[in-house]
Amino acid sequence: MYGIILVLTIALLGGVIALLGDRVGMKVGKKRLSLCGLRPKYTSMIITVVTGVLIAGTTLLLLTLVSNDVRTALFRMKQLQTELAQTRTDLDGAKDRLQQVEAETKALQESRVALEVERERLRKEIEAYAGEAALLRANAPGGETGGERKIEHKLEGQAD
Repeated sequence: MYGIILVLTIALLGGVIALLGDRVGMKVGKKRLSLCGLRPKYTSMIITVVTGVLIAGTTLLLLTLVSNDVRTALFRMKQLQTELAQTRTDLDGAKDRLQQVEAETKALQESRVALEVERERLRKEIEAYAGEAALLRANAPGGETGGERKIEHKLEGQAD
């Protein structure tokens, strides 16, 4: 709504100044006035040009006074372009870093899955060995297994 009111005000102000400039130019032309010794025709043209300059100047002045965005666009455009370029560079760097982190995350997740599979395989292997060890203990006389005797025999042989 603010922008529409601003545009309508500028259009109305420009129209009023143009009308006044045209009226002044016509009166100067009819009275055959001259400015600085110029012919009335050229004096009328100069007044029309000055009126056009006033329209443009008044429009810019009004926009500058009323709108912060226009002030920024008129007086800080180069700084904004520099900041925008820097921000885009930062954004590109952040996107690259994000892709790297996502790739690392994916690799770590795959490693985690592989390790969980390996852990489960080893757990089952341990359970199987525990069951086998329990079976060997149950079958061994005096609760001693043949494997334990071999280990003790090797240890005694190393001590000599």
